[in-house]
Amino acid sequence: MVRLARRFLKSSTLYPVAARLYHSVFANLMRLSLSFSSTQYLPPIQQGGYYKSQYGQDYYLEKLGLLVPNGFFVEVGCNHPVFNSNSHYLEKKLGWTGVSIDGIDYASLFESERPNTIFINVLISEEEGELDFFKVKNEDGWENQVSSVHKETLSKGKGFNAELVKVSALPMSKIKEIDRPIDLCLIDVEGHEFSVLRSVDFKDNPPKIFVIENNGQFYSRRSLVNFLTEKGYEHVARIGTADDIFRLSCSKTALPFSEI
Repeated sequence: MVRLARRFLKSSTLYPVAARLYHSVFANLMRLSLSFSSTQYLPPIQQGGYYKSQYGQDYYLEKLGLLVPNGFFVEVGCNHPVFNSNSHYLEKKLGWTGVSIDGIDYASLFESERPNTIFINVLISEEEGELDFFKVKNEDGWENQVSSVHKETLSKGKGFNAELVKVSALPMSKIKEIDRPIDLCLIDVEGHEFSVLRSVDFKDNPPKIFVIENNGQFYSRRSLVNFLTEKGYEHVARIGTADDIFRLSCSKTALPFSEI
């Protein structure tokens, strides 16, 4: 019965209404749960102008005082260089440079839209090799954002159609273009986050700030928080129900929080 109801909602005009209601209830529960912790809850927002992120990631990083001028970022699962981009604002307004990485080849778009960002078409994983990658078909202009190495992501929400392709994989620590201290690491890889994190060089080049999608689909949210806490990071904020912001406890470049 539940499966039939879900299938009916997906195929009807009721789906957007049901989805909004679900996310609203879930967001309020998340806000309530974080009220008993030191982690700040930040409501998702959509900004205009140079702010291009989907839920206000770029806006909140700036308002929390976590963005230094002329910094360096690494973005894993970057998606389009402008649409819903978490790093567009960094390059265009703050003079940052960086490396953006994705299993979908956005090289020509980055070359024209983001000349100060190096784009690399590869998957980040613990082991070097080749991975199956489910490239979601862009039927309404945004769906390829949920492309993943996990086939299970295709059943999220209303469901997605995808083609299976083979993509080269490398540990992040082996990307030669990452040749300087990392001020900010952005990770949005639809359930592949732990594999990306295990490929980071935490000993010699730990990112000062992380923003990571942590939606709890393939592992508990708490397990990712615990992983980074044990690496010396402070869980400072969660945007909505998924995007977590962490700051390296000993970082001297991260500025004190300001009131939002």
